[in-house]
Amino acid sequence: MKKGQFGLCGVVLAACTSAAPRPEADPAPQNVAAKPDPQESALPFTATPASRFDSSPVDRLGTPVLVHLLIPRPAEWMAELQQHVVPSRFAPMSTPEGLLSLIAMGAGLPAKLVENTDLTRPFGCTFGPMSSEPESACVFSYRGGAKEFAQDIGAGPADGHLGTFKAGQFSVYIDALGDDVVLSDRAGTFGLTAKYIETNLVRRAHTVEPDLEIVLFPPDLLPSLRPLVAQQMTNTHAEYAGKILTYENAAVRKALEAGASYERSVDQLSLEKLAEYSQVTLFADLAHGRFALGAHGLPRPGGRFPRESLSHGRHLDYELAAGFPREVLGLLTFDMDPWALPAINRHYSGWITEGEVQFSIQIFAALWAAASGGSQAKAEKALTRHLQEERSLYSGSAMWAAIEHPGVPLALIGARRLVPGQTGRDSWRAWARRMDDGFLGGTLAEFFTWSFTPDAWRLDGVEVDRWSIHLRKEKPPRIASSLSPRTLALFDAGLVIDRLERDGHVYYVVAPGAEEAVFRRLFAAQAGDRRLGDEQRFTSLRARDPQAHFLFAGDVQRIRAVVAAWPDLKAAFGLDAFAATPIGDGLDDLAVRFAETEQGEVRGELVVGPGLLKALRGP
Repeated sequence: MKKGQFGLCGVVLAACTSAAPRPEADPAPQNVAAKPDPQESALPFTATPASRFDSSPVDRLGTPVLVHLLIPRPAEWMAELQQHVVPSRFAPMSTPEGLLSLIAMGAGLPAKLVENTDLTRPFGCTFGPMSSEPESACVFSYRGGAKEFAQDIGAGPADGHLGTFKAGQFSVYIDALGDDVVLSDRAGTFGLTAKYIETNLVRRAHTVEPDLEIVLFPPDLLPSLRPLVAQQMTNTHAEYAGKILTYENAAVRKALEAGASYERSVDQLSLEKLAEYSQVTLFADLAHGRFALGAHGLPRPGGRFPRESLSHGRHLDYELAAGFPREVLGLLTFDMDPWALPAINRHYSGWITEGEVQFSIQIFAALWAAASGGSQAKAEKALTRHLQEERSLYSGSAMWAAIEHPGVPLALIGARRLVPGQTGRDSWRAWARRMDDGFLGGTLAEFFTWSFTPDAWRLDGVEVDRWSIHLRKEKPPRIASSLSPRTLALFDAGLVIDRLERDGHVYYVVAPGAEEAVFRRLFAAQAGDRRLGDEQRFTSLRARDPQAHFLFAGDVQRIRAVVAAWPDLKAAFGLDAFAATPIGDGLDDLAVRFAETEQGEVRGELVVGPGLLKALRGP
């Protein structure tokens, strides 16, 4: 709808709010651990049920609608936002009545409109066809119906409509849809969209779970938007290219230029992928104290996907993750074709394709060539060979986590499942030699030394291979002068990556001076000692989308505690305020997940947990 076109729809959209929040789920049973969790939550834990995604496409009913927005429970949503999100100092002004009054006053609308607008019923808008001035129509509920609304706003006559009024320089048309009011910006728009509004907005609202949904139909929407998107992309890339020229270091400029070229290519691939969705639903939802933003896409019948996807039909190996120690600061777990791993960051646009993997290989090779002065072509060949080998050795299931461990700021643990009957040790040793011989040479050798030691030590008879990377003594980190002897000892120890194979898995540990202890803690957890799988927040993360193949989660509360335990690092990196601020509640403070079904449906969401929302809301 055109800017300033009519105040009431802006009022209703901005003031979607609730008289009573949704009932909270019963608290989950308290987890029983071998010893108390050192970071006990201050908030009562409430489990979250599994998310539900509607796989049935919205029927456009032959209308020109290209986008719709729907808030099925405006009043209820606003009450939830007021309770969990809006800063406390603004809460008195964020009631439905308060916001409606403020916006109505600003738009010069009669006070009676505020009194009679009914936010307990759905509010929605349709847009399309798209042009320089897209056609739009909005529906909402008004006590007394459309005739009462027309009278209260002082509407004049309009052929084919109940009435019309002016909002600034624009005409707004009023129509009745049962007991609801429809406002549109063009004469005739109501006749074209009424059936869609009644079926997909008003009648369908009670079946829509999220608090806000925006549905797009890309095959018909993109052609009209493509010139605008292309121009925006051109402007963005041109601006970035100008910034690159400000760098004096030729190697840095070359690396940034390679990155810019990559982004231009994948942006085009993303547009091509978007056209393969028959429908994309964007959503926001606030329930059980958690705020979620996400998207759900349905593939176009007869299109490229899921046939061309490298990531469909996979599911997380939750048992692999459940066997990690409970004292996790943050985790990243996924199940992906190892060949597709270089393009893992392309999840935000849906399916991962062969073209994106090839572009990713090229950019990694180009960045390495820029940094080391080596051959990009040789690097591409080596990386391609390595990924092909990885594909034959590893199943694709992996888990990486940072854990709290005495004596080190944090310990890193990785686990990968091998293909049955395979061993990855020979491949790892060959890879390490190639890194030693070529990849870490050139310019990088001025700053680092490294070594690879096969069978560096043994854990219960199992060989542990070690790869070590150290900063050169003559090039200490800039912050060295502000570090304590305890912390400097960690820098002197360097980055030491220990690797062992056991029971069909490969495990990695980075924990300066505590490698054996961390390995033993991991295997004790797998045997049942304070395992992550028994932690109620992990169980809740798992239950939210059992079909997910990618999950990132972070415990901000525990991270704060670790930062506070290392005062010199806290000061050196400017983290004093973070360590001092009560923020976070547990492993579900922040979570990102993606899923892709065998049929090619894709979905993803970012969820902010109660502990983080409470801190952001403030006292």
